[in-house]
Amino acid sequence: MCRADLNLPSGAGRFWCCTASAATRSSFGGAVAVYTGGVDQRVAAVISNGGWGDGERKFRGQHKSPEAWARFTTMLKEGREHRAKTGKSLMVPRFDIVPIPPHLRSNLANKSIESFPAETAQSMFDFRADDVVGRIAPRPLLLLHAANDSVTPTEQSIELFKRAGQPTELHLISGADHFMFGEGNTRVWDLLRGWLDTYFPATAAATKVAAATHA
Repeated sequence: MCRADLNLPSGAGRFWCCTASAATRSSFGGAVAVYTGGVDQRVAAVISNGGWGDGERKFRGQHKSPEAWARFTTMLKEGREHRAKTGKSLMVPRFDIVPIPPHLRSNLANKSIESFPAETAQSMFDFRADDVVGRIAPRPLLLLHAANDSVTPTEQSIELFKRAGQPTELHLISGADHFMFGEGNTRVWDLLRGWLDTYFPATAAATKVAAATHA
């Protein structure tokens, strides 16, 4: 499956992946994984790490002060006006879209893109996985989120959980932050392995056999 199969927001293709069985990704990719599972029955399960369900509400949590919110919405407005006037995209700094604390920026890939079209920010603003998360059931959904996330408000995954059917699990991880998959947190990886063993036991067994064969 590829992004072209689905009606996904601009830029989303860079942030999500889909295995043969489960859509899984982090942050914006986590939001897209949830959306994908909600609109495409070919996805057998969904794992979202630090994802979100309502773009506007997420951005309000990231640009909290009245001044910060005014700057952000002005940027969106200027992007729309620039596009209408010139036919070209207004490029904006990535951290003006999603503020990431300096101490976490080392988790970004080396030579990451430093600016994005304003349309990408607008598409994220308009994006609502909340509206389709309930359609994932009865396929399994795993929601992971740092209990005190410095980037994506933790309430985003809580709200997704409230709207989801069953079976859905929500785990709020203490002592971790937004990039928990890259932190080497053994609790997170043990939790993930246990969940996969529960819902994909045949796949897990085959993986173990293959690993033993090549040991």
